Amino acid sequence: MIGHPDLASGATVLRGETLYVSVAEAIYRESRGEDVDIHLTPTEEDGKALSDLRSRARHRWESDRLPDGWTRPLPPAPVQQQPSPKDVPGGISDIPEELRALAERIRAKEGSLEDQAERR
Repeated sequence: MIGHPDLASGATVLRGETLYVSVAEAIYRESRGEDVDIHLTPTEEDGKALSDLRSRARHRWESDRLPDGWTRPLPPAPVQQQPSPKDVPGGISDIPEELRALAERIRAKEGSLEDQAERR
């Protein structure tokens, strides 16, 4: 088994009796007691063994129809209508008339205080 830097985690390539895995996978398997060789610098033999993998990856890359760096746009997010306070249980329509009248007086008082502050 050979840990190779050109392979992503989870990718494996079997060539003859040699299994190529990612470096991370090789380190994991070595910690489990398996016989592993890690090639941080690829050898000529590695290049020959993985040439098919590289050519398939290159073909996929070149046949991609999207420009470099682009992705397909996400579908538009559904628009959620916010319920008005009158439609919500416990909203304005459920408030007793006395409290609504009090709220209106407070709003009117706040408005007159703002007007006085602007005049100064």
